[in-house]
Amino acid sequence: MNRPAPAVVWTVAALVGVVAVASFALSASALVAVAGWAGVDGRLAWCVPVLTDGGALAFSLAALVRRGQGRGAGVEWCALGVLAVVSVAANTAHGLGAHVPEAARVAVGVLVVGLAPVVVLVATHTLAALLAPGTAEDVDVAAEEEPVAPDVAFVADDVADDAEEEPIEVEDTLAAMQAMRSAGATLREVGAAFGCHASTVARRLRDTPVEEDSGALLTTLSGTFAS
Repeated sequence: MNRPAPAVVWTVAALVGVVAVASFALSASALVAVAGWAGVDGRLAWCVPVLTDGGALAFSLAALVRRGQGRGAGVEWCALGVLAVVSVAANTAHGLGAHVPEAARVAVGVLVVGLAPVVVLVATHTLAALLAPGTAEDVDVAAEEEPVAPDVAFVADDVADDAEEEPIEVEDTLAAMQAMRSAGATLREVGAAFGCHASTVARRLRDTPVEEDSGALLTTLSGTFAS
C-alpha cells in the first residue's frame, strides 16, 4: 500500500487541528454553563471542558500510540466513548436551554463534574501503561513466540539409535541418484527426491564414479525410474 504524500498528510493534520479547535471552543462555552448547574465556582468552570474534551483528546492519542505498539487499547477507547457521550449530552442539554427542567439540569451538571476523579484515575493508568509497556501479557506473548532450543544430547542419542536400527546405505543412495540421472531426471528433481540441493547431487555424482559391483543395481534402478 502506497503511503500518502507528506503534503497531503500535513494538510489533513492542519484541517483536523482547525476542526478540533473550533469544536473545543463551541463545546467549552456550553460546558462552562453546565458547570454552573452543578454549583461549580465560576473561576473553576473552565476545568469542565478541559476535563471532558481535553480528556477525550488525550485518550485518543494514547489509544493510537498503543495501537502502534501492537497492544490493546480497550480502556482508552472506552474512556473516550464515555467522555464523548457526556460531552454530547451536556451540549445538547445546554442547547435546549429553558426546555430542560431544573432537576435535569442539576443531574447533567453533577454527572459532568462527578467524572473528574474517574478521568484522573483512568488517565493515570494510561500514562503508567505508556511509560511501562512491558506488561505481563506482553511477556507471555514473547515467551510463546520465542523458539525453544532442542536438547542436543537427546537429539544426538535419537539419531544414533536410528542409525543403529536402520544403517544408511550410501552406495545404494548414490546408485539411485545415478539411476535417476540416467533416466533423464534433472539435478533439481534428484535433489528433491533425496532431500538435498541440486548442487549437492552434482558434487556427489561427480566425485563418486560408478562401481562395477553396483552396475546391476544401477541398471535395475534406471529401468524403474525410466518406467
